[in-house]
Amino acid sequence: MRVLTFFLLLVSILQQEVGAQSLTPRAAHHYDLGIEKFKKEDYWGALAEYDTVIMLSPNEPDAYFNRGLVKRKIGDIKGAIADYSQALKLNPYDAAAYYNRAFLKQMLGQTHAAIEDYTLAIKYNPNDADAYLNRGEARTKLLDYRNAILDFTRAIQLKPDYYQAFYNRANAKRDALDHHGALQDYNKSLEINPQFTAALVNRALTYTRMSRFTEALADYTRAIEINPYDGEAFFYRAQTKIKMGDKNGACDDMYSAIEVGYDKAFTDFQKLCQ
Repeated sequence: MRVLTFFLLLVSILQQEVGAQSLTPRAAHHYDLGIEKFKKEDYWGALAEYDTVIMLSPNEPDAYFNRGLVKRKIGDIKGAIADYSQALKLNPYDAAAYYNRAFLKQMLGQTHAAIEDYTLAIKYNPNDADAYLNRGEARTKLLDYRNAILDFTRAIQLKPDYYQAFYNRANAKRDALDHHGALQDYNKSLEINPQFTAALVNRALTYTRMSRFTEALADYTRAIEINPYDGEAFFYRAQTKIKMGDKNGACDDMYSAIEVGYDKAFTDFQKLCQ
């Protein structure tokens, strides 16, 4: 069965406003240079600027926040978490810092800790739809579908055109065996974004669970029309064709999946088609 794709969002806007008395003139100069270099994607240069800012003004929380963003960009996840933690020691009410730290903890599989941080982010910014989306995703990792669905629902209330939240809620409902509810949410997600292939593939999987194979094939085919390199769509369309007794069609799809680099199809192709 397909590993569900959920959507996570990372706050990536640099903190550009700092307290008038928090930086020395020299530190403020390097702070601004850090912003400019970040915008130009010169992340190592930005890192050097924020290192200088922190050396000159070690009690400026936004400098740690921005350096955390830079470290995330260069792949230093633990270093970024440490910087967000320091920013929060200096400013424990920064919802964005809790949010970003939660996101990174989630990347590291620290699900319970991520949920705690998302909850604090929501406490200090209760209208952040993205925080509800991400906390809901974290809760699905713990199989807490009830509360995950509540989080996705709140995200939708705050942002009615949030097709990713409808999609995530559909996935959670499907895992909770509410297939009809899942279909309604996939439909809504696709109504908002008809090109959203992940929703097409997952709706097709739901149709397959319900033995609605013709509708499943139509969704897989539409996903492939949108993205001819979607190996997953080829692979799962093959699985549906097997259920329908179309071995030749299934083998064709398995081969197509392998051609576009979906290696998971190789073992099944060998068993079924050779």
